[in-house]
Amino acid sequence: MEIRLTQQAPAYTRARSLSQDEWAAHRAIISHMYLEEGLTLAEVRRAMSERYGFVATGHMYKVKFAQWKIWKNYRTSQKKELLGHLVDNAENAVQISVTNLTVNHRPLKPGRLIRKVMKDRKRIELTPKLAPSRLVELSMSRTGVEVALHEIKGYYTWYFHQEDLERDFSFSGNMNHVFSNIASARRVLDEDVKLGFAMMDTACREIESMLVRQPFQLIQHIVSELGEWQWSVSARPARAALIKFIVSMTIRNFGPQHALCKIISILVQPEMKEEVVPAIVKLLADIVSEHIQQHETVLEVQNYLADSLFHAGDLQGARDTYISILDRGENFGKTHSSYRRAFRNLGWLHFKQGDLVKAKTMWLEVYDLNADAAGSPNADFGGVCTCRYLGRWYSEQGDEEQAEQYLRLAFEGYLETSGRDSSGVRRYLESLEANLTSQGKIVEVAELRRRHRDLWSRWEEKKLVRL
Repeated sequence: MEIRLTQQAPAYTRARSLSQDEWAAHRAIISHMYLEEGLTLAEVRRAMSERYGFVATGHMYKVKFAQWKIWKNYRTSQKKELLGHLVDNAENAVQISVTNLTVNHRPLKPGRLIRKVMKDRKRIELTPKLAPSRLVELSMSRTGVEVALHEIKGYYTWYFHQEDLERDFSFSGNMNHVFSNIASARRVLDEDVKLGFAMMDTACREIESMLVRQPFQLIQHIVSELGEWQWSVSARPARAALIKFIVSMTIRNFGPQHALCKIISILVQPEMKEEVVPAIVKLLADIVSEHIQQHETVLEVQNYLADSLFHAGDLQGARDTYISILDRGENFGKTHSSYRRAFRNLGWLHFKQGDLVKAKTMWLEVYDLNADAAGSPNADFGGVCTCRYLGRWYSEQGDEEQAEQYLRLAFEGYLETSGRDSSGVRRYLESLEANLTSQGKIVEVAELRRRHRDLWSRWEEKKLVRL
């Protein structure tokens, strides 16, 4: 008896009829995958089905692409229009300089015009003419905001439905220590490259375990410490290497198409700072309200979001968020950590805006609240920051003796709260030494270095280990 083996056709989820609103909600991410990432239609269908539960047939996609005027290939009318703007006679070479021009929402690929410009065995040099029309756009029409928000929403929808994750929204999590090393590295790279990279190495060893547990802190710290505007020109290659490492860790844990990879890439673009971050903060605030029931945790997360706005330059948005935290935080008392943090950072915002009197008044009040809450004004990291801010305030007013009092409290408190191995302790020690030196207290400087010489040797050892 003859037996024939036939290959069973793969099973596909049957596509249901999709409404216009459903298509509109996913338009940005579909366009991004198809045009920006260069995925094929089949790959887009698969990704949308697996990642977002959005199931549609190939024919349905093609109909929508036609309605949205999405094409990858250049049409004859587009080629003619391009050449009408760009052609300038030249002989024997092809040299194309068409920066900033896009076709079909994508950067112009000059190679696709070669056949059109061949004539009499001579090729024509193309130079840009600033006369774009509706077919040839001078710049990208989509800013990336929709894509960023879509990816973030998808990520957190996934995140809050994972039962086996250990979620950590606290201020004491390891993500703070990771980015403390990055912040310290950023400040010393120009002066001591070896020390800077030793600090970055320390941070990188801890980043991977934090990617899943503390995503809110990750976004806030990326905005705070990895924005290009925070790094000197000479240190930016190190920043680029660090970003690649974080993305590679994300890919290793979640795969190359995971939303968190795209979120990181979007957040570190300088031009996206003022446009994307406020929209992200608003989205995350809505997500927090929906998924987190503990009101104290909500206040902690909102503090991170307010800090993100502050570092992105949206001072008004940060101010409004801090004030909202203070209003809600009064239910837990003014000594609550979230209330004190928002109050302290609101004072820093006033300081940056030049209202020095207001800043000092707020910091002195927080100083007393810290003492009431923890037993001493520098017993926790919030108290340490308050002491450092007051030390800087008095130093800028020329009162170095009063500044010394607060800088000592900040340094001693940092040693207790963060430990002698923390990279940030060097910054606190240097600030105190600079203050003593400005007052001519040479003996005190020598004594300080004698008592804490191990702090310098620890980082010298880390430098040698890295080498």
